[in-house]
Amino acid sequence: MIKKNIETTKTARYFLNGNFTQQTEKIIIACHGYGELAETFLKNFDSIDKEKILIIAPEGLHRFYTKGFFGNVGASWMTKEDRLNEINDYVKFLDKVYNEEIEIHSDKKMIKTAFGFSQGAAAVCRWFINGNSKIDEIVLWGGSIPNDIDLKINAEKFNSIRLKLLIGDKDPFITSKQIENEKKKFNDHEIEHEFILYEGGHKIVPKKLKDVI
Repeated sequence: MIKKNIETTKTARYFLNGNFTQQTEKIIIACHGYGELAETFLKNFDSIDKEKILIIAPEGLHRFYTKGFFGNVGASWMTKEDRLNEINDYVKFLDKVYNEEIEIHSDKKMIKTAFGFSQGAAAVCRWFINGNSKIDEIVLWGGSIPNDIDLKINAEKFNSIRLKLLIGDKDPFITSKQIENEKKKFNDHEIEHEFILYEGGHKIVPKKLKDVI
């Protein structure tokens, strides 16, 4: 069997909570979790001040029916199949969104944040390391820096931005042992970060969201 890859054009989509204005102080590119759609995910940010904070929610390039062959549709950033090409594809996609919506306002002083929830946390980290966009802050919610990113090599880059991690104390996907391992990993590589343990599960809590962004 011979395997070949070919580059092709794909139409991707993203959603915004408003428009860029002279009052905009921060732009957040927010990446959803596995099985979510960007339009629905964006509703988590409804309580955020739209006058000052512009939220951009890109959607994973792979959509699928979440149960069987019909009904609700979700999206994914990648799977284990042909993963390196899938990562490369979404890094290029996120760079393109950045250039389209943020780079054109590079003359204005503002904070540029990458926000990732669950699977989206790994996506924004890989984008930060492998992409060409300039990020000031990363917020990882219900997820962390993926193991395929070498922290020994990339610690300095992570220390060039503000890094926040939020984990729910009742998150069914993350054990207390994993939390301790994550803390140790950051401390061992001397990566400055703010770790926030909140009351809740594997979901975004609006009140806590307002506190961190």
